[in-house]
Amino acid sequence: MSPAGDRARLEARIARKSFRTASGRSVPVIADLSFALEEGETGALIGPSGCGKSTLMRILAGLDRDFE
Repeated sequence: MSPAGDRARLEARIARKSFRTASGRSVPVIADLSFALEEGETGALIGPSGCGKSTLMRILAGLDRDFE
């Protein structure tokens, strides 16, 4: 919880997130992503299947820590 009067802010900076295929090849999923949301702001995450939306949400939730 932030001190009285402080506004909460969500800042995300992800340089790179990739996965390894069964053959060992590295596949980039997220690269050079950054954004910030102030308290009370609403953001939307949209995009086609496989573009990294769920991966980003897992990172933001702290469920995936394997990223730069």
